[in-house]
Amino acid sequence: MPHSETKIVATGQSELDQLILKLERSHKSVLRISTKLQSYTYEPNNLESFEKLRNLRIGFRDLARDQVLLFEVIKNGKTIREMLIERLERLQSRFSDLEHELASYLLDLKGYY
Repeated sequence: MPHSETKIVATGQSELDQLILKLERSHKSVLRISTKLQSYTYEPNNLESFEKLRNLRIGFRDLARDQVLLFEVIKNGKTIREMLIERLERLQSRFSDLEHELASYLLDLKGYY
């Protein structure tokens, strides 16, 4: 029976490791996207686009900040595993939502419907 308990713990740790890896990857993407959103390539051409761009910039900035805070929590190692997994999943969900908003903004900007 101890062997199966070890397997459960190992599986749980593997899940946590995978989520941390996803966080690292998405953080790199967030930083890259944030930089691109500052360029003139993505300048809005109407009020609605301007508001969308402003919200995207704020959203990616806040997400990057929250990701850095979570990296610090992980580094300190003083968080309950379940809480850590929940926070990682929430950040991944926010990243996904922002990606969809960015795609919508770009389609609107280029005039595709």
